[in-house]
Amino acid sequence: MAWIDISAVAVALAIVCAWLVVVLLLRARRSQRRFEILGRVAAVSESADSLENTFEAICDILVPEVADFCMIDVIEEGEPKRVAARVAAGGSDAAEQRLKDRRPSLPEWMVSGEDGSLEPRFYERMTESDLREIAHDEEGDLEFLRGLEMRSAITLALQARGQVKGTLTLGVAWSGRRYKQEDVRFAWILSGRVALTLDNSGLFSDLEQAEAARAEIAKRCSAA
Repeated sequence: MAWIDISAVAVALAIVCAWLVVVLLLRARRSQRRFEILGRVAAVSESADSLENTFEAICDILVPEVADFCMIDVIEEGEPKRVAARVAAGGSDAAEQRLKDRRPSLPEWMVSGEDGSLEPRFYERMTESDLREIAHDEEGDLEFLRGLEMRSAITLALQARGQVKGTLTLGVAWSGRRYKQEDVRFAWILSGRVALTLDNSGLFSDLEQAEAARAEIAKRCSAA
């Protein structure tokens, strides 16, 4: 009977080894895809001919590979402004347009640049309470967010030249995926690459110039 026990153990070990090989292969493939995504985002500033096309190209890379929908916002004079949104197949064209037109609901600490402004906002399991927290009202906007059937969402600051200049929001819903902590870590790296790409495209320097011009006008008006 001993040889039967040994055979059973050998079979069990073979199964475990095969499972570990599959897990390692899947992780290696996922890591490779993520490096490719970072590389594609970095190359956008060299190929896009306008800021609008830069925003669109970044969203096209991230959806549906990383998210079912994503939004990019910039912060002008302390106010967030949506500049791009993309929804993957499975969502509706109406949802994409609604996200484009929707006023961003961002963490105040990101918009104001308070201490901890680079801390991601992460909803691992989106709840009704979470939806109410980010909704602008108890009727239309809340119903719209419910209709998206979000499972998870991550919002990250886009920092350039020591300041938060915008945000990137990633969400998953109808694909059945759910973000975990390892996805937040990748998203944090991704946000740095997106911020660098937008800076290289001239977005953040344009914002700084506009802010400086407005400050100069305000100064002259107050002195008049």
